Amino acid sequence: MGRAAAMILTLSLAGFLLPGAAVSSEQELTVRSDSMTIEELKGEIRFEGNVILNYQEAVLSCDKLVLLTEDPSPSGVKTGVAEGNVVITHLGDRAQADHARFDVASGEVVLTGSPQLTREANIINASKITYFMNSGIANFEGPVEATIITPEEQK
Repeated sequence: MGRAAAMILTLSLAGFLLPGAAVSSEQELTVRSDSMTIEELKGEIRFEGNVILNYQEAVLSCDKLVLLTEDPSPSGVKTGVAEGNVVITHLGDRAQADHARFDVASGEVVLTGSPQLTREANIINASKITYFMNSGIANFEGPVEATIITPEEQK
């Protein structure tokens, strides 16, 4: 109660990427937030408050999301920055951090601010996690702490 109604924006974006998501020529992206600001001259779309982005099987939630575009149209998204309570879930995997930055062209996602990656009972904490979506390679920069549960321990 007393909360602003969530704004819903559905965009059809060519080539927009999130971790692990396969991209066809056109994909639907839905963003819900308490507010949205478009600054056409800056090529910026800003979502604030209870942000939830859905794309295929991936969900990103955060306090603030800024998308930078090549042109005033949302279909030209180049990069994005998510801030505050960032959580990305995809097919059972969960990544969380204070800050996430992604680049559409390179497929690079960088998590900073106490980033943590969780898959089933396995947890990896690091100072910085960089994930390259195009190759599936993840780099963890230290200090790194990994808790790996073997199949026998999971029973």
